[in-house]
Amino acid sequence: MYVGRTRDPVRIKVSPPRGGRFGIITQDVAPGSVIPVHLHEKEDEIIFIQSGEGTATLGDQQVTLAAGSTLYVPQGTWHGGENTGTSILKWVAIYSPSGFEGYFRAIGTKAPDDPPTPRSREEFEKLDRQYGIRYRR
Repeated sequence: MYVGRTRDPVRIKVSPPRGGRFGIITQDVAPGSVIPVHLHEKEDEIIFIQSGEGTATLGDQQVTLAAGSTLYVPQGTWHGGENTGTSILKWVAIYSPSGFEGYFRAIGTKAPDDPPTPRSREEFEKLDRQYGIRYRR
């Protein structure tokens, strides 16, 4: 899947049926790419930084991201990130319970050059409710 303005690749690695214990994705975040501050209503998230550098919002804190960093994001915690470096920021994210990885299927495209599905604000809000994600506006 490819998501966001810069069409960052997201690979779904583990996606059991809803109610499974966890789902896993990998994501390559392009230099300058921003993951908007958001929270998950249903899942805890653990993010393992594999390479690159950036910053993350975690609650009220700003955290530096570098290879070997780990972020634990409890359910209901505001978080987001930005690649502040000059190379790809790569991470592995685990969601528990599973299910949130379906959000990437819903908003992403199968190829980087495929145009995203046009959606109204109401359609995006419906997807956000379905997957329990809220964005800080």
